[in-house]
Amino acid sequence: IYIKDLFGDKYLFEIPNFQRSFAWDKENFELLFSDIKDALQLNKENGKKFDEYEPYFLGSVILLTKKSKDDGSGDYAIIDGQQRFVSLAILMAVMRDLTKDSDFMTDLQTSIYQKASKAKGTSEKVRIKVREKEEIFFKNHILTESGTKINKIDKSSLSEPKQHMIEAIEIFKNAFKNGKETVDRTFLEDCIKYLLQKVVLVVIKTSNLASAFKLFNVINARGMPLTNADLL
Repeated sequence: IYIKDLFGDKYLFEIPNFQRSFAWDKENFELLFSDIKDALQLNKENGKKFDEYEPYFLGSVILLTKKSKDDGSGDYAIIDGQQRFVSLAILMAVMRDLTKDSDFMTDLQTSIYQKASKAKGTSEKVRIKVREKEEIFFKNHILTESGTKINKIDKSSLSEPKQHMIEAIEIFKNAFKNGKETVDRTFLEDCIKYLLQKVVLVVIKTSNLASAFKLFNVINARGMPLTNADLL
């Protein structure tokens, strides 16, 4: 499933409380971004038109179905893939706040958050509901437009997961700057299109929690090492 569809109207995700906290750090964020950037640059160097670009495979995720419809839309708990889901949401929030193109801004914002609207009769939709301890912070600094402007935040006063979120914002912001500390807007727009249209995840769904854990144990030989407590 491509990112534009996975973060589209059909899916809502939540991180169960039994999940470990958001734990990716500088190295993980840099690697995620460089992998996507390298895939984009390779396509450009090969002289292909955008429609011909090869997609970038970002691995597999395991979802536990909470409720769903026949078309696959519904609510899902993230059993494996939390770190990537949250990091991708932060990356989209950073790009949303850096771009000056209103269409890009709107598309990125609606990919991660939809405000309630009395006129349209739509309810609030948070694409990824994070753990309760980080929920308000995530809404203020990721889901809210201009929320990634975090210059005045004292990181030392934050919990570790929140510090990691701030670190992700800083790293992704710097990744779009050229030597003059200004945003490379051509590169930014190329990345927005490539991320939404060409980055793909394999999604494994199950409605059975025991099956989800079994799949998790089989697949999770990669990624961040888990402690015995995490596995338990």
